[in-house]
Amino acid sequence: PTVQPSTTTSTDPTAQPSFYDELRQLLLGPMIQSRFDRKCLEVDSEYVTKLEECDVSNPNQQFVLTVKGKLLVGSIPGYCYDAGESKMAPCVEDSESAMANQIFRYDASTEQIIGDNGSFCLDYYTAEGHISTWECQGYLYLNQK
Repeated sequence: PTVQPSTTTSTDPTAQPSFYDELRQLLLGPMIQSRFDRKCLEVDSEYVTKLEECDVSNPNQQFVLTVKGKLLVGSIPGYCYDAGESKMAPCVEDSESAMANQIFRYDASTEQIIGDNGSFCLDYYTAEGHISTWECQGYLYLNQK
């Protein structure tokens, strides 16, 4: 997949991104495209993440991985991808265990979106066409790229 972290407009390198920085990046967010079949990650009306034909004009395919590790989609403010739910869910900031299900990082060397604990990755369940999380399988596993 292709994911780019948001950046702040502050000149202070230690500054946390503001709401407006994250909103700006949300509005300009990239698409996440699978290397398995070149389809793009999309959120449907039930907040389920699935893969569909890429459409740059579709706001349900515009994602951003924030500097705080939240995977957001521009069309649903306040919702983050949640590994426990295997879909978009309200972003959590006050519960450490719930928040851990919503923190990810992008590893450019393996091209995987990896969960906070480092052992699970976003995984394309090709039989049903949706995204879930699964044990990270390494750089050869195309369902996780």
